[in-house]
Amino acid sequence: MAIDENTIRSFLIRNKISNYKLEQIRSDASFREYYRVLDKNLLIMYAPKDKGESLVNFEKINKVLSSINLSVSKIYDADYQNDLLLIEDFGNDIFSTKLNHNNEKDLYEKAINLLSIIHNNSDLEVQNLKKYNFEILLNESLLFIEWYLEKHLKLNLNNSEKNEFQNILERQFNSLTLKQNSLVLRDFHVDNLIYLDERDGINQLGLIDYQDALVGSSVYDFTSLIEDVRHPIQDDLKNSLVETYSKLISVDQNELERGISFYSIQRNLKIVGIFSRLKYRDDKKNYFPMIEVAWGFIKNHLKNNEYKDLNNWINNIMNNSL
Repeated sequence: MAIDENTIRSFLIRNKISNYKLEQIRSDASFREYYRVLDKNLLIMYAPKDKGESLVNFEKINKVLSSINLSVSKIYDADYQNDLLLIEDFGNDIFSTKLNHNNEKDLYEKAINLLSIIHNNSDLEVQNLKKYNFEILLNESLLFIEWYLEKHLKLNLNNSEKNEFQNILERQFNSLTLKQNSLVLRDFHVDNLIYLDERDGINQLGLIDYQDALVGSSVYDFTSLIEDVRHPIQDDLKNSLVETYSKLISVDQNELERGISFYSIQRNLKIVGIFSRLKYRDDKKNYFPMIEVAWGFIKNHLKNNEYKDLNNWINNIMNNSL
């Protein structure tokens, strides 16, 4: 437990909770920690600002999503000095634990319906959120160079090689014709959805881990759902979801597929970098084996002739490690 127990006790007492038991849950790839207050339908979220976490961002996105009546946790109290939030507990029915061969298509369709509500809603107050622009996308992608190529493979890339990588990615990003005006949750996948059986319709899907949301392309979240390193899906289901989603957000399917290729490559390069960083910097080695799945997504899209320059760059750099 990174947070002092007395701090938690004081936080709960000020909310008139003195008799309680805590259970730590959800160890993820971030520095956030979650503690379930047993039998109270409450969670404590600890988001240390000295590690780059932000309660303010969580509250801001929570308010945006609440404004269109989506299921997000109610916020009961905030202690900004100690980086604590007291929020509604959605329970343990994570989508990924409920998936099976019989319900997989239905649950994924529910998820993309939820996304389409977010992406089709022009009333969302997102004007004060940062743009998910190329600069941010590039900085994420450079984690692949820093932590996988240089740290893991022990390669030394010169500035010319790094600049070429940047230029290739920028050309691909600029070639996209997708609108960049949607709320992007940035970590939308089946482990970040809670099934709320007692609710109806779209409100059966509880959203979590949305504090890093920005404004960008509606295709990003869709891509993170259908090409998820933790839960890859079969091609027939993926193709069906692509066809359905293109209709839901009124985007030409070819345009959508071009966006999926770019964002899958970018996101999975970032993931390869992050999982390498978790291993070498944070001693969290359990994520590293999933890099193989990320590489599978990347290589599949690099087969597209549109990405021959990036494919050649990666092959040339990687051959130096042999």
